[in-house]
Amino acid sequence: MKAAIVERPGELVVRDVPEPTINPWQALVQIKACSICNHTDAEIVAGRFGGSAWPLILGHESVGVVIRVGHRVSRYKVGDHVLRPGAMYNDPAVGIGSAWGGFAQLGVVGDTAAFLADNPAEKPHWSWEKQQIIPADIEPGEATAIITLKETLSVLKRVCPPGTPAVAIVGTGPVAQSFVFWARYLEVPTVAVFGRREQWRETVMARGATYYVVSGESTPPAAAARARGIGPFPCVIEAVGSTDALQTAVSLASPEGKVIPYGILPPVDAWPSLLQDAKQRGLIGTAPVDETITHDEVLHLVATGRVRLADWISHRLPLGRIHEGFRLLEKKQATKVVIEIPEEVG
Repeated sequence: MKAAIVERPGELVVRDVPEPTINPWQALVQIKACSICNHTDAEIVAGRFGGSAWPLILGHESVGVVIRVGHRVSRYKVGDHVLRPGAMYNDPAVGIGSAWGGFAQLGVVGDTAAFLADNPAEKPHWSWEKQQIIPADIEPGEATAIITLKETLSVLKRVCPPGTPAVAIVGTGPVAQSFVFWARYLEVPTVAVFGRREQWRETVMARGATYYVVSGESTPPAAAARARGIGPFPCVIEAVGSTDALQTAVSLASPEGKVIPYGILPPVDAWPSLLQDAKQRGLIGTAPVDETITHDEVLHLVATGRVRLADWISHRLPLGRIHEGFRLLEKKQATKVVIEIPEEVG
């Protein structure tokens, strides 16, 4: 079967790999589509994230259809559409690791309850609980958007309880836009987005922002906010994944507020001293992501038309053009790229 493989840092290829096998607690899935995670996947390709040995199969925003089930599986049946299937190998002798493995023609999902019933002293793979069933009438490419939407809603519900008067979001990418959308959905009165390019104003305002602030060296973010009569903020989301963005977020937070980094950041000991101090003081916090708790809510919003999944995708490309997808994202010519996986295995 074909898969997108990071052979070594900086080298992404599409080539043939062995088909995954399933154990009694897994189901085999024909993967239909997988989105590029703008920041995480780029960091994995560059070799700046994760500790897996090379080569490894990329992709974690995947959707597919179950085509075979292990004899102990009760969670899935043939024909179910599922999130986050990935090519993972039960036999380490295959010699291919998995960065979730969604950019492949075949993947696996696991049944946590069935596994624990037979192996109560062992831990199932951490990804299995996230491999949830979705309605079959949701087009697979569009369905990939559900993953980011579920994740961001779960975070915002933890950090912005009812009554939160204002939230600031640093960044303009799909993750930041998701936070904007959910902040308005949760009826936060003031949703301020801080970006570096004027071109994103219309997009983030359409998502529901009440303010879009373009800032730079001549207009520091906190000063730009004060000029608008907003801030400091009790809740600030860093949605970029850089220490520069995190410093912007810290500058926007009230002394008693909380800054929540969402993107992938370097280890804390590599942060600038200002950020290390803010972390030690408790200003920079964490918000565990648990997309399982928002699964039903997001699906209901999709079914009722409150969430239009097509609105969250800018480009669709076949697996053989995955490099083009990364280039579009790097050049800021795309916001979300879906990679469509061919059905023919071989």
